[in-house]
Amino acid sequence: MSTYTLQTPESAAETARPVLEKARGTLGFVPNLYAGLANAPEALLAYISLSGHFDKTSLTPQERQTVLLVASVENRIYRYLHDFIMYRTVQNIV
Repeated sequence: MSTYTLQTPESAAETARPVLEKARGTLGFVPNLYAGLANAPEALLAYISLSGHFDKTSLTPQERQTVLLVASVENRIYRYLHDFIMYRTVQNIV
């Protein structure tokens, strides 16, 4: 399995720093999903944008959480789900 660097606000590219700083300030840590995506700052910004759009759907908050839980279990990506839920705490990052 290949590995990649998990970026910090100090090591990340300039465009990714505000996202990582906001996460660290709000959560007290940088979620691994953010730290990994910061290797490709545009991917990190796209993820944040897509997450924001998902929050604007007609689904209720409970329905959105259900969608995330089902997708996580079906795809066996439990860590993704955790990081996505953590995102809800740091909305309006950028």
